[in-house]
Amino acid sequence: HQEKFVYASDRNGAPAIWMRTEGWDRLLVSSAAFPPDSTNWIMTPSLSPGADRVVFTRASHGGRKEGPKNWISSVSGGPAVRLTNAKDANEWGGCWSPDGEHFAYTQDRGSLRSLMVVKTSGEASPTVLHEKNSNALPQWSPDGQWIAYQDQPDGPGTGGTWTLISPDGKKVRRLEGLNAGDGVAAALAFSSDSQRLYGIRPEQDHRYLFSVDIATGREKIIGDIGKDFT
Repeated sequence: HQEKFVYASDRNGAPAIWMRTEGWDRLLVSSAAFPPDSTNWIMTPSLSPGADRVVFTRASHGGRKEGPKNWISSVSGGPAVRLTNAKDANEWGGCWSPDGEHFAYTQDRGSLRSLMVVKTSGEASPTVLHEKNSNALPQWSPDGQWIAYQDQPDGPGTGGTWTLISPDGKKVRRLEGLNAGDGVAAALAFSSDSQRLYGIRPEQDHRYLFSVDIATGREKIIGDIGKDFT
């Protein structure tokens, strides 16, 4: 709810998370926050609705080699902590619930890729919301009613269908209309009133920015943005 965003950059020679608002940039989390030479990369930062915390994905290397894990940190400083207490699983980026109390993300455990939800208290136990989805970033609607994710029932490397699921997992809506043309949108974003979804879909030499009315499934092509802006 503030005019700020976070992003990953290695412009200082090491992976780090930065916050930007109008007129300035500020370093939030750097590899110096972890043991020396232990961080391979940091990516997919997600700022909390109150702009007071950030969740990011970090992978280590060297003597502490392990798969990527999600971490949470205060933007005002202090040490980062693991978002979950999950072991033997790779964790990927995700999105905050509108109230900032939960985080939805993707987990790989063996060949099974799942949509997970966890409290943002730090080192919490996650729960499985859906199994067999792609690694596309999930998105939580601003009204809290839906999480958009890409269903992939045939496993990694196969086609996916964008789907809405309620945070309790009891309601599911497949958005078949988002999967027309040559390709599937790699990511989606909700409108601020939660009534529409926006995406970019590749079709031959075109890259169409489009919206979909969630209630009716009606699609509107906004424009061809070109390959350079995909």
